Amino acid sequence: MTRRKLLRLVVAVFGLVAVGILALLVVICVQYVRNDRPITLPVARGPHAVGRMLRDWKDPKRSRELMIFVWYPALSGATSPHSQYIPGRWGELEAEKMLPIPAKRFQEIQVNAIEEAPLSPGSMPVLIMMPGMGRNPAHYTTLAEDLASFGYVVVGVTPTGSSTAVIFPDGHEVEGREFDPAVDDIAKTQEYIDTWAGDASFALDQLTDDAFFKHHLRLNQVGVFGHSFGGAVAVHVLQRDRRVSRAAVLTANFLASRSRALISPSWFSLAVDAIDPEWRTLCDSDPAGCTTHEFPNARHMNFSDAGILPSRFPLPKFVLMLGDVDGAAFLRDVSDRLQGFFSKM
Repeated sequence: MTRRKLLRLVVAVFGLVAVGILALLVVICVQYVRNDRPITLPVARGPHAVGRMLRDWKDPKRSRELMIFVWYPALSGATSPHSQYIPGRWGELEAEKMLPIPAKRFQEIQVNAIEEAPLSPGSMPVLIMMPGMGRNPAHYTTLAEDLASFGYVVVGVTPTGSSTAVIFPDGHEVEGREFDPAVDDIAKTQEYIDTWAGDASFALDQLTDDAFFKHHLRLNQVGVFGHSFGGAVAVHVLQRDRRVSRAAVLTANFLASRSRALISPSWFSLAVDAIDPEWRTLCDSDPAGCTTHEFPNARHMNFSDAGILPSRFPLPKFVLMLGDVDGAAFLRDVSDRLQGFFSKM
């Protein structure tokens, strides 16, 4: 091949590469323009309107301060402003970390809940919700709102020091450290479990004394559920707090202690791909009557809102730990299964 022909070939190859890059940029721009509109979470399906409020509760015995998200059945016709997905400065910090979703769009996420709406009359069962490591309860808003619309008070606990950041009403911020039980030692894992389980019980203590809620709670119907590390913690809460009668695990590694038999009549596990064999062994060997269900096409983060939040860029789902499922339909299925399970409390 002559030098002139080689030069022409090189120019042609570079031209094709340039055209390919340009085409990709066009696709990205089209994707951005098409999705650059406010994100609206799925409508809660139950008969109740949904309210939400945040509580700042301090536990002097453990020198801990917690931010708690509470979703609840609201009085019909409430017209107060809707809640922010994550409010104020806290939401701004979260938006900076939620690539590939543009920060502005993240802060404009439209939810169902009405901020501090009047409470619906009557008494209601309680569900404590524990997030995954590094997350906060707002990342599970779709699930929490749907459960609240069907009559549950959903208490979302933010484990201070484990969520990426927490902003308290007085403005002070606590940065979190994401803990990985696969890397850190057993003693450290147990320390985190003890802290999170203590947070769950403390939140229930405070809720029962809260003037807004205390006369509207069915304290003989209290359950707990959690995702990932929070799911593993849920079983420990069930073991330790006799007020809690049922626990649900949303895809979590086994971190429970076999030395302590489950004292509840039942618990169950929802998982993606496959149930952790340790959970299955515990379920088969313990008289708790637990059940399991697998979602082979879903992935870890489908249990959160991540599966329904569009990306700015067309990234493959597996990069975001999402499976090839309809995100909203999947969360409706999970909500239905949780309701069926906790209705037996």
